[in-house]
Amino acid sequence: MKELLFRKIKEYITLNTSDIKIIDSLFKIEEYDANQIILQEGFVCNKLWFIAKGLVRFTCNSDGEDKTFIFRNEGNFISDVEGFINRMPATKSIISIEDCTMFAIKKSDLEIVFQKVTHGERFGRLLVEEIFVAALKHIVSLYTESPETRYIKLLKQNKDFIQRIPQYHIASFLGIKPQSLCRIKKRLLSVDL
Repeated sequence: MKELLFRKIKEYITLNTSDIKIIDSLFKIEEYDANQIILQEGFVCNKLWFIAKGLVRFTCNSDGEDKTFIFRNEGNFISDVEGFINRMPATKSIISIEDCTMFAIKKSDLEIVFQKVTHGERFGRLLVEEIFVAALKHIVSLYTESPETRYIKLLKQNKDFIQRIPQYHIASFLGIKPQSLCRIKKRLLSVDL
């Protein structure tokens, strides 16, 4: 399973045998059950995870209501980047939707990757750039697109895992009630996506 991690990192940088040994020694396997809290809002995030198997959601508490704002599946790195970098309490939670197998690295060990892995710092920069661009696209989408348009985009961009997400989490992600999502889905039945 760790081969998935190496393949993902190779999308950013080349790895030699020494680099692979360093990464292999620093990323530790972690298992999570479905609906388990991986990172609790209010706690400082000191890890970066790579999802080898499973699906997670990022949530925040707004006036006592749990709101989902990101889904991530296999092949993705996840963390509370803001809290991870600044060592601040998380303003969001990360919760598994299904059983997950992840590879985690502590912040202090990630510094070793940056220092000792050839192009390790480049890997970190490219990863943060990717997260930043995705966050900007998500924010712009919230302000410029209707829930129906965002649902269609979600379907098209996430065909590989959308069926694994409970409908009430999708509704939360879209900022609507489950009943509104049912109406959107009913309207879209006649449209070929």
